[in-house]
This record gives sequence, structure tokens and C-alpha cells, in this order.
Amino acid sequence: MPTDNISGYVLLSMPTTQVQPLYLLSFQKKNTANITAARLDNLFVDSEVPLPVISGDLPVSADINKTLSVEISVDNHLALLEGLLKFMKLSASFKLQKNKSVNVQLFDAKKNNVNEFNLDAYINSAKLNRTAKSFVGMLEEDELYVVTDILKCKKYSLEYTNERTMDAALDAGASMTGDTSGNFHAGKSGSDKAVNEGDEYITIGVKAYRIYYLKDKKTGEESYRIRKDDVIRTILDDEDFPGEMLSAEKVNLNF
Repeated sequence: MPTDNISGYVLLSMPTTQVQPLYLLSFQKKNTANITAARLDNLFVDSEVPLPVISGDLPVSADINKTLSVEISVDNHLALLEGLLKFMKLSASFKLQKNKSVNVQLFDAKKNNVNEFNLDAYINSAKLNRTAKSFVGMLEEDELYVVTDILKCKKYSLEYTNERTMDAALDAGASMTGDTSGNFHAGKSGSDKAVNEGDEYITIGVKAYRIYYLKDKKTGEESYRIRKDDVIRTILDDEDFPGEMLSAEKVNLNF
């Protein structure tokens, strides 16, 4: 069912095909986390409740002509924007300017998610797999998150706010994360707009729940809670791009 509700999403610091619902993220430092190759069912096993089913592609909006636009200030989110441009192979052509804002536009964006009620039931009906001691240690320190929703698209653009330009025919084929091929366009001036269009969906933003570990001091019984947490504002990819806080930025749908 189409929905315009996109509150709670945070941008990845690097677009990627590697972040999907039910994957685990590990807390690293203030406001950031790392992708792991592990899924929830690697850590919690033998559950009496089935693993939540990942939804099919859900339209972000009922109107397919809408684009999702995130306005980001260059001064406050320089590292995040540098990461996006490096990913798009356009660090040389799109020049970041101080005291300006950049619109990241997602065209025909889709969502995939899992039911949080079923997720909670699965975790609390499962056994903890203690063979991976590093993950168990992170769980007991409340440092693990599970991805519940992703926001993805095949085409997105970066341009300065209130500076609309026509795309020039400056295409450069390049390989994207996950071996996804894409086309890259510089703006008319070579510095005010950059467009990425690939053949496969890439994840741009996520929602994630922190998994809280609880142990009764008297009985020793272990249990778990999942809770939305605003500690992580931007998720790190496996490359070294620091996360940036997005709490003060705007997210809206453009007609």
C-alpha cells in the first residue's frame, strides 16, 4: 500500500546494495554504526515463531511522479556529501560550496520492511547462538541494531537548492557498489548537478531498532527488547566515511 510516511529514515553515508531488512548493524561510536554480514537469524536460532517476511517493493508515494527530496547543508554534512560524490565518481565535477544546501532527490523510491510485532516475537521465542562470541558480547552491551526498513531507488541526483539545470550528455560508465552498473551525468555547468542512474536498486536510507539485552539478577533469565533509537543518525558503509547527524535537516515529498 503506497504511503507518504517516511519519518524516521536516516541516510546511509554511502549508497549500497548490502543493507537489507533483518541485517545486523554494530554500534561503533557516537552517531555511527557499521554494516555486518550477519543476519538476525544468524544470532537468534531455533525460534518457535517464523522469521518475519520481508515485504515486496512498496511505493513510498501513491503518486509515481513524486520524488523524495532530502535537503542537506554542506557545512554540517561535508563528509556525507563527499562520500556520495566519491561513490558517483563525480568528486571532480561537482564542487561542494560552503554556506549552501544540496538536495538529494530520489526518483520513484521504494521501500522494503518487516513487521515489528513479528520481529519482536521471533527474537523472544528464539535461542541465542553463542558460537559467535564477538556478536554475543555486542548484544550484551546493547550495541547491535536490526534493520527493519530500507529506502531504495535506481536513480537519484544531487543539486544545489534552487539551482535547477538541464542534464548534459556527459555520461561516464562506472561500476557501483555490489557490481551494479550505472550512468553518471554532470550538470550543465559541470558543477551544480550530478545524477546517478543504475540498473539495480541501491539502499539510500534505513530504519533500525536497537536490540536491548535484559538479564534477571535473581533467576538469570535472559530476554530482549527492540526499541527505536536515535543514537544512530547515519549508517556507515564498509568504507571509511564518517557518519553525519541529520536531525536538523528536512525530508519532504516534492510534486
